[in-house]
Amino acid sequence: MITRRGAIVTIAFGSLLAGSSVALADDSLDRARANGVSFGFSNEPPYVFLGPDGQAAGLNAEQVIAIFKRMGVKEVRPVLTEWASLIPGLNAGRFDLATPMFILPARCAAVSFGEPMSKVEGAMLVKKGNPRNLHSYEDAAKNSDVRVAVMAGAAEQKYLLKAGVPADRTVPLQDPGAMLATVISGRADAAALTPGSVRSMAEKGGGDVEAATPFTTSEWAVSYSSVPFRKSDVSLREAFNGALKEYLGSDEAKAIYSKYGVAPQLPSDMTTSKQCSKVD
Repeated sequence: MITRRGAIVTIAFGSLLAGSSVALADDSLDRARANGVSFGFSNEPPYVFLGPDGQAAGLNAEQVIAIFKRMGVKEVRPVLTEWASLIPGLNAGRFDLATPMFILPARCAAVSFGEPMSKVEGAMLVKKGNPRNLHSYEDAAKNSDVRVAVMAGAAEQKYLLKAGVPADRTVPLQDPGAMLATVISGRADAAALTPGSVRSMAEKGGGDVEAATPFTTSEWAVSYSSVPFRKSDVSLREAFNGALKEYLGSDEAKAIYSKYGVAPQLPSDMTTSKQCSKVD
């Protein structure tokens, strides 16, 4: 017969075991240190792309590798995929983390982001001379026949809709290369992506295209990016946040930004919690 005291001890011991099971279940950091991690990304120069050696290269890739080294993770294995497949692939276990992306409420419902790595404003690729006079998302909305190429599933697709550009005047594509070709061919008047990506496309455009300058980004379209993790990988994400604090503003971080000719925009006091709770 189990006495009341015995029952209490049994319950307490059972609770302790349950707590231990939860703790043991999240061995994501230990696994990463022992086996390395797989890194999902889509080609988006200069931020991330598959290098000639078959490894992930680019500004974001080098930052991720540098931060994970600080965490004691020695190997970061590349997994190339389409942008729209990154979050589904992460949650399906195809890779352990995905390339830094904008922290958006809809994404926060599916994954857990690390703390912000950078602040990112908008940009547009346009034909040489900017004949449609596009200097903001709102300018694209005012011109009733302007068509804008976007990367399918990227935040810019939503920002254009919010600015007043109807869905039938956006051209969703899979990667920056397709976006560049679409603007050069005239099937779109502009392409909306991050400043570094737009600059990279302009450099590859052979004088036919340029970055819209100046470009004004409304406050609601200013974004903050970080690495998404599976919600269950708590220890891996927490270790990332700890290493990120040491990395931001370091000489190593400055050297990586300088290598790719991108001016760093640090997140200041912005937090992932604030970004996840903002109204879309």
